[in-house]
Amino acid sequence: MAQPILARTAVRILDLACAVLLFSFAIEPSCTGSEPSEQRWADGQQTDGFEAENGEPLLAQPRRPAIKKRRHAPMADRHNPPAETSEQMANKRVRIVRKGRSTYLSRKEALAALPLEKLNDEDRERVDDVLRSFSLYRELPTLEFKVEPDVYEFFARHPDVAVSIWRAMKISKFQMRQTGHQEYVADSGDGTVGIIDVLYHDQQKCLSIYNGVFNSPLIHKPIEATALFYLETKLSRRRDGTAVAKHRGRMFVSFPSQTVGTVAKVISPISNLIVDRNFREVSLFLHMVSLAMQRHPGWVEQITRQLDGVLEIRRAQLLKLTAQVYITARKRELTKPDDRREITLEEVMRPLYHSSTKTDGTTSTADLNRKPGKRAQLTRIATQPKPK
Repeated sequence: MAQPILARTAVRILDLACAVLLFSFAIEPSCTGSEPSEQRWADGQQTDGFEAENGEPLLAQPRRPAIKKRRHAPMADRHNPPAETSEQMANKRVRIVRKGRSTYLSRKEALAALPLEKLNDEDRERVDDVLRSFSLYRELPTLEFKVEPDVYEFFARHPDVAVSIWRAMKISKFQMRQTGHQEYVADSGDGTVGIIDVLYHDQQKCLSIYNGVFNSPLIHKPIEATALFYLETKLSRRRDGTAVAKHRGRMFVSFPSQTVGTVAKVISPISNLIVDRNFREVSLFLHMVSLAMQRHPGWVEQITRQLDGVLEIRRAQLLKLTAQVYITARKRELTKPDDRREITLEEVMRPLYHSSTKTDGTTSTADLNRKPGKRAQLTRIATQPKPK
């Protein structure tokens, strides 16, 4: 019985280690049903020179579920197709540039790419301890998706806000709280707790270390693990103005227990699928929240009111970011190629003026005419000089 328990707990530790270092926790496939409604996202056909490894297709189209035929189907069934699952949304919106791998060459490249020269002596020693004894290595898939750079950077620097949003949407009970300038405490609620330290972070690189412990009545003593996660990001904007992020993660996991480390290696083909999926789900979340800020700022505002476990200043920062992203997107939408006229504030705000009050009786950014304070805030943002 010991072997199955060790296998399960090793997967749990590895899954959590990857998840918290990816700024969130594993999303259930049905979670996207809580997302705001949106228009169909028209993915661009540009590839920017990215190809899948070995010439394989970038994404396999999901097979349509079998539909039981019946006579005289109701009109609602014909014109209201079922909501997309998380997997279907990811297939459309997150492009796989390169599949995940755990090869010797990839591991060698990862070791050479780590920004060790940026660390102080204490952090360098912590990293060296992991690199001397890691049991597992994984290069997660290289993914490309549409997201505003400011949105990506905000959640990369404040992962606890992303986790709080998921709790507000009631799709996860995972807890993550900021306890220091670059330190977070995570608790999955099932006996797994950990501390995450961000050792280095700039616009292209992020190096974090996670120390986790899993405790359960089914095991004699807690199982420990240390994970080092290195994220590389490239943010760019296409000629049509679409903002795109391309990122990949590399992870080293060390288990002090040799027995647990051995079991983790045996089940690594399964755990690799789990962490690859997590990385893809996080990318989908970043894309969807960026899209919501551009099209449904009122929804983001309602979610912001429900945030818990975050610093008070984060709510104001999230609302300000939402206003900036919405206004920038509206100006880009209204600007024509040969039109040099200045876009007026009235044109930018018009969709919000006509938005209705929410069904639960609350109002949002949409009801600006009744909220002069928020209108003034958006006005200040809208009249700021356009960044170069």
